[in-house]
Amino acid sequence: MKVVLVKNQGYKWYERKGKSFFKGYFFDNNGVLFRGQKALDVISEEVHDTDSLVLFLKKIDGIFSFITLREDCCFCAVDRARSMPLFFVAGGGIISDSAEVIRKELNISKEDIGKYEYLSFYAKGYIDGNYTVYSQIKQLDCGEALSIITNQKEEIIRYYNHISAVSQKTYSEMLLQLDKTALKVFQRLKEVIAGRPVAISLSGGYDSRTVACMLKRVGIENVSCYTYGKQGSFEVEQSKKNAEALGFRWVYVEHTDERVNCVLDEEGKKYLSYYETHDCLPYIQNYPAVRELVEKGWFEEGTVFLTGLCGDMPSGYYIPPKENIQYDNKFAAEWLYSEIYARAYPDEQFHKRCVSEILEDMSKNKVEVTDYQTFASAIDYVYTRTCHAHAFLNMNRSHDYYGYEWLLPMWDAELLDLWYSMPVDFRFRQKIYEDWLLNGLCAPYGIGTRKKTVGYSVQPIKKKLTYFAGSILAYICFHLGIPFKRSYDFNNWAPLELNLYKHLKSKKTVIWHKAALYSLVIQYTLQNRYGVKNMLDAKKRIVKS
Repeated sequence: MKVVLVKNQGYKWYERKGKSFFKGYFFDNNGVLFRGQKALDVISEEVHDTDSLVLFLKKIDGIFSFITLREDCCFCAVDRARSMPLFFVAGGGIISDSAEVIRKELNISKEDIGKYEYLSFYAKGYIDGNYTVYSQIKQLDCGEALSIITNQKEEIIRYYNHISAVSQKTYSEMLLQLDKTALKVFQRLKEVIAGRPVAISLSGGYDSRTVACMLKRVGIENVSCYTYGKQGSFEVEQSKKNAEALGFRWVYVEHTDERVNCVLDEEGKKYLSYYETHDCLPYIQNYPAVRELVEKGWFEEGTVFLTGLCGDMPSGYYIPPKENIQYDNKFAAEWLYSEIYARAYPDEQFHKRCVSEILEDMSKNKVEVTDYQTFASAIDYVYTRTCHAHAFLNMNRSHDYYGYEWLLPMWDAELLDLWYSMPVDFRFRQKIYEDWLLNGLCAPYGIGTRKKTVGYSVQPIKKKLTYFAGSILAYICFHLGIPFKRSYDFNNWAPLELNLYKHLKSKKTVIWHKAALYSLVIQYTLQNRYGVKNMLDAKKRIVKS
């Protein structure tokens, strides 16, 4: 087995005699912290076969990837968030933290893609599960391990599922347990931080505010907060208010036209190429601000970044209202498909295949939907492992790129298990989360302000009219070379959108009613990686609804 590891920015790979490799950290079930050579020691001692691999993974928690080679076998694993991806060749041979490295090792042409995987990438901006855009190159998904034993078929094992049995505890009991669990999470992270400076991307929402307040609560004071976007926006004003109330250092990076366009200058393109993993887009939202502050030396040496990613998922933000219908797996799969592929609906053939795969996975992992409660659990199970793990978590790549470590408090296993065990009524519209955060955690600092949400019409006729009007305005503005300013664009992405459009090799791939930042980043990235022809072929299979 050949191991090629190249992503050594941020968290470093620790190696022992070319046989064991580890990056990140974890706690065991006694609360002991392991990282570096200490982590390699315990892996070598406890992982000998597939059974011991699974047993070991079930009793640790953290953010990590590891590979260990034995005489006739190989074992590797990623954490519950898949925060440090590992890629491998189907059938064995190569393991790497870079799909691009494997593509080059196998001499795969950049345009020789899997059509199904590529259409998934085109439609939603990432590929989930064990796929990449190349059929020969696979990856481990959230909470998975790989066991390869000579003369036996490789085995992918799911050691953690984002689902839990529902507790019978009362609302008051759950509220108290949420507070106690959050405190334990941040007390553990305090040991990982180990006195280093901390940086937070502090928005006007709940998750980063939770992180900031909990850091204050456990006595961490050397905290720097940054935010970005348009001057005067709710996000910027609330962020400043939060940081000042907590006594933390704060800075605002204005998203001027020039600054957002730095994504496409020479240095920006280096960052984009760092991302060539063939399963996801480069994450650009926080890149201009992080780059600006790094260049100005604003972050202290040794800073560790904490983000609130993805606290809105388990806390119930994505749970829809209860309907007077018969809930079952088929309904859940169709609902999940419509949400995951909401930006661009592929044709019916693709639709059927995706729904079938969701149903098959749910059946394999004993996810059974019979009512509203189990429907919410199915959303946790699927949604967390798709867009949240494969798209949103990539915010940390800008921290990686500049050599910083980062932590994911919201992905702590004990905290996740607690969220998943709550009755759906407690989590719907983040009821218990808001109660705990705004009325409890934030109250002493006077920052219990509800977050501002952007509302979109759900009336079919009004929605279609809005899309129609928007597509016409986007078409006119882009052709005239004018940024298309939207009222909800509090980050001022319009100049970058126009620049991305100008860089497209074929304007025919644009879907005008979706011609906003995310869609244009997809088009720009995929055309540059895999060619215009593949883009045009994919667009033919998109339903323009």
